[in-house]
Amino acid sequence: MADLEPNFWIDVEGDVVAQLVDHIVLLACESQVRFAERFGGVAWVGDLSEPPTFTFHTDPPTLFAPSFVGSTSAEGSWMWGWHNINQFTESVVAIANTVYGNGEQLGITELTTPLQPLDPDARAAQGLPARTDVATQYTLLTQALSLDPAPIWFRSLGDSPDDQATFILRNDAEFSLPPAGSLSVNRTLTEGLSSGLMTDHVLAVHSYAARREGIELDRADVDRYDLRCADGTVTVRFDDLRRISAVESTIGPETVGPESIGAEWGDG
Repeated sequence: MADLEPNFWIDVEGDVVAQLVDHIVLLACESQVRFAERFGGVAWVGDLSEPPTFTFHTDPPTLFAPSFVGSTSAEGSWMWGWHNINQFTESVVAIANTVYGNGEQLGITELTTPLQPLDPDARAAQGLPARTDVATQYTLLTQALSLDPAPIWFRSLGDSPDDQATFILRNDAEFSLPPAGSLSVNRTLTEGLSSGLMTDHVLAVHSYAARREGIELDRADVDRYDLRCADGTVTVRFDDLRRISAVESTIGPETVGPESIGAEWGDG
């Protein structure tokens, strides 16, 4: 798949969108929590002229480079950023263009259809996958393709709560994740499961460990991954449907868990 090496492995015969979501969902969950802790409630202003910036009024101000993903409307539709009816500069829509390019290369209609309904039945009627929470899944797959080490998104509201423009923000110098710790990794796994966005849990955990600074991955057994951090180890066990069944954290000599969670989580 274009533009994805060396961080991706994709089964092009499967659901590529779901796989891309799995590739990023845990890292994105962790990054978004940290972003909210630092910038939640902070006044901001966006300027999409050249050079485009989103400025958060911290002391001193923090500037991010925005990339436009797409937008939802009160009429219940999604429009991809690469359609670019607002004539944003190339840097603002570059990652959206990457989404289009990969969709075109692989023949993925939903990545090359500029305007599409959000309602699952309406999508199915148009020959599109009947996904739920389309905007979130499309934002995540765009984050996966961006290769950002700390992927975060930001939604700007329009005239109604359903009018939302979604941007990816990046400033590696001002916003990054600290080296992973066993408790934060455990918490991230739990939050990722709670999101309901993970399809292939093995792929999601493997990709998270491969991308996340401070994690050394050890595939201890066919149904067990050990995620080794500087302060301890998080052991993740999977059932025969590739779902997480238990998570156990060891911090130095102490162990937190195991927490049996497989009964609560489906495979969607």
